[in-house]
Amino acid sequence: MLSFVTDGNGGPASDLKTIEDALKDMTENYDPKLWILASGDAKKIYDLKSNNVSLISEENDYQELMLLIDKKHHLRMVLSGKVEGQIRRMKQSIALLHKQYDKQYSKEK
Repeated sequence: MLSFVTDGNGGPASDLKTIEDALKDMTENYDPKLWILASGDAKKIYDLKSNNVSLISEENDYQELMLLIDKKHHLRMVLSGKVEGQIRRMKQSIALLHKQYDKQYSKEK
């Protein structure tokens, strides 16, 4: 999982250590090998369209969105990161995607 950490205006955050420390305190089973924090221009990541809808718009606060992109770079899902139920749904979708990859891997062997 990759999180782009931004300041309140969407610019790159300068202090990732503070954010990582907060995640360690607030997130059960936080693993920095699985959850990578990054800083940079997040607009470049979110500047894409799905079903003719742009993720960057006046109505959308793209900084709060979670994207699920598979290994083939297909956008699978876009959900709000502000709603607990949506975060649970994303976790379930990630688990299902892992299962799919595990099945494909076992068939290849």
